[in-house]
Amino acid sequence: MNWTENCIPLHLHPLGFIDAFTQLGANLDTFLDDTGIKQQDLKTVDETISYQTFVELINSGITQCNQPGLGLLVSEHFKWFYHGVTGMAINASSTFNQAGLAFQRYSCIAQPYYMPYRCTPFYYLDNRLQAIIPIEHFITTNQMNETFHRFELEFRIGLLFKILKQFGGRHSIENATLELNIAPPVEQNTYEELSFKNIKYNCKHSRLIIPVTAIDTEGNLLSKGIYKQSLEYCNQELRKVTQGAPNVEHVRTLLVENLPNYPNINSVAKRMGLTTRTLARKLQLEGTSFTDTLNTIRSEIAIYLLDSTHLSIDDISESLGFTETTNFRHAFQKWTGQSSSTFR
Repeated sequence: MNWTENCIPLHLHPLGFIDAFTQLGANLDTFLDDTGIKQQDLKTVDETISYQTFVELINSGITQCNQPGLGLLVSEHFKWFYHGVTGMAINASSTFNQAGLAFQRYSCIAQPYYMPYRCTPFYYLDNRLQAIIPIEHFITTNQMNETFHRFELEFRIGLLFKILKQFGGRHSIENATLELNIAPPVEQNTYEELSFKNIKYNCKHSRLIIPVTAIDTEGNLLSKGIYKQSLEYCNQELRKVTQGAPNVEHVRTLLVENLPNYPNINSVAKRMGLTTRTLARKLQLEGTSFTDTLNTIRSEIAIYLLDSTHLSIDDISESLGFTETTNFRHAFQKWTGQSSSTFR
């Protein structure tokens, strides 16, 4: 991450935070004073800012709107159109899975620091038919303090709740569990208003656990065309953002969006507009192969499940597509240099 490079479109996420903070009582002039952003800059779609300015912007908002659960409150006021074409895809979704995948894959269009996460799974499955959705910190530098990290975590929780509320329905919310790796807030009213009946604090990981029925639904047949068209707009923008990105990143994205069913190299090459031979050659030039890329993803998922769930090794093996647990054990030993039992 280049801390000083101007690469964040001001009219997208930054403007969304400015809008939300001012709705929560921040004075616009004072709010912008320490950031170098001028009010006239807010009117153009060409202006960009750096990570440093973006963080200064959020810190200024936190200072002016100092109140419990601020990240949750900001996410409540944060409108989807501040995500640009990603917001369009989310609004065109008819299932939580569609909206979540769109958010996961395309948020980097509005915020480049999301880029590494577009190649990671949106959720993991456990053996109790629950979907486990990690809640990650997206900005991680030594310049972030505890208040900023809590704000960022709350904001992420708020967006996931907004998506779940819109596409999962009351049943999914009532049956969800929210696990957080932070201490309970001094005032819990804002958290309780999320309607999650089960919130646990001081956990090892921050994650949302929901019934798999909120994930595995086909969606509304009538909206599929609009959703597909919205994704095409997103893909056009993504191609601009990822121009020159390694082919392995595109392969990873196509693999993880089809979990737990892994497509073969032929179908991935077709999606990328390449022949199988050309894709294999491009990956070889990048020092990898389709099989190695798939195994890297499988190892990352295995590590997460071993570290973060109580799934049996047999269940993890099956979820990764292995027909025999012995094969998984051998593969994990090769991937990590230690046995799955020792790792756990």
